[in-house]
Amino acid sequence: MKLLRVPATSANVGPGFDTLALAFEWFLECYFTKLPENGMLEMKIEGFGKKDIPATKENIIYKAYARVFEYKDIEPYGLKININNNVPIARGMGSSSSAIVMGILVANSLLNNILTQDELLQLSYELEGHTDNITAALLGGFITSGVINGQVKAVKFNIPDNLICNLIVPEYELPTVEARKVLPSEISFKDAVQNNINTAMIVSSLSKGDLKLFAQFLTDYLSQPYRAPLVKGITKIQEIAKEHGFLGACISGAGPTIILFAEKSKPTDLEPIKKILKDEKINFTIYKDINFINYGGLDLLSKVRLNNC
Repeated sequence: MKLLRVPATSANVGPGFDTLALAFEWFLECYFTKLPENGMLEMKIEGFGKKDIPATKENIIYKAYARVFEYKDIEPYGLKININNNVPIARGMGSSSSAIVMGILVANSLLNNILTQDELLQLSYELEGHTDNITAALLGGFITSGVINGQVKAVKFNIPDNLICNLIVPEYELPTVEARKVLPSEISFKDAVQNNINTAMIVSSLSKGDLKLFAQFLTDYLSQPYRAPLVKGITKIQEIAKEHGFLGACISGAGPTIILFAEKSKPTDLEPIKKILKDEKINFTIYKDINFINYGGLDLLSKVRLNNC
């Protein structure tokens, strides 16, 4: 069987609502092989969501897999797939995008890499409905993306080696559809201008590797102020993060995960952060010193093809 890994991702980075995303060194993994009879499926699931995720053709990975065959007008090959899901579900870490990209890349691998990168992006977007997480999951790195005339466009920048993060993952879920319900239909002109400035500066600072500049422009005006009531502790954590050695904090994706950016080898203190969360009576897990990666599922698919892992 072949091994393929697709990274977890964080979207809406700082002010970059629905456009900026980063890839983590943290993976959805699967072993897969072709079965002799078309349409057959054998699926096993381990990890997050093991008891809740269907091991049937209703599984999001299989649906994405089948969509590739539909797109190429080919009957789906039989598939044996063992999934190890390391990505928490409905926590703002791109779990659905990782799954969609996984299904598409598995199909593409069995079809001898028949799809172009543009087709991979387009099919992933079609299934997910937004570009940020899927582009980061496919390409890795720091991504800015969007849709113009119906076509997905993405630009990748390498993430500085000295940028790391701590992830605060609460036990409670926050589905993206619920997080979108609280967003306003309009914002002030002043806030729109400042958000444009901050987004441009985030892209510029990371592309230059200037973490000091990056830390100054993480504030968002489009979504995070309205989602803050759904993400317990985020406002207080943002207020004190820099005092305790962090570059800043923001909601990861739609939440409720909170991402604390830090500079590698620089001291940080998580204890005041933990106190805020405990005062909020939140059950949570903190994952420390998580690296970002400059490669994605598409790069790892190449390794699958070459190494037949």
